[in-house]
Amino acid sequence: RLDKIGEISESNLANTTCGATTMVLKMIVDPRHSLVLNEALDLGCALLNNGNQTVQLRIFEYWKSRDSVQFFEEIRSLIRRGCEEISDIIAYYRRSREMLLAVDNNAATLATSLVTQYKEQSCMQELLRFIQLTVEGHNLQLQDCWRVQDARRSIDIV
Repeated sequence: RLDKIGEISESNLANTTCGATTMVLKMIVDPRHSLVLNEALDLGCALLNNGNQTVQLRIFEYWKSRDSVQFFEEIRSLIRRGCEEISDIIAYYRRSREMLLAVDNNAATLATSLVTQYKEQSCMQELLRFIQLTVEGHNLQLQDCWRVQDARRSIDIV
């Protein structure tokens, strides 16, 4: 999906004033939108394409105008779930490989065709790309927000 995201032209930047950036941030935080999380992150990446400073400023203002703790807690949760899924994928393929090696060569050929791909549920690639794009162009304000979110409470993302 990420490779299909085209650049958003300056004329389409009006979407940020219509609330697209805010909508993306709200959809990331709200668990009711988990079915469209990947699409929300893809839209966020498209809006942030090429280090779009206007969108970066909107994100910064959004985080500063609200209690952003919930946003960063959800990001941490998504990253942790993604890491758990990566461990599960590794274990799945390791078990599949061991089963294939345990059978003779004729059965191994048949078994290879029967092994299905592990279906990825998380959105780690999209999430990490979104985080990368928020600080693209050495945006120090957003880098600081990712590092220390709030004077009252800071969330360890990783």
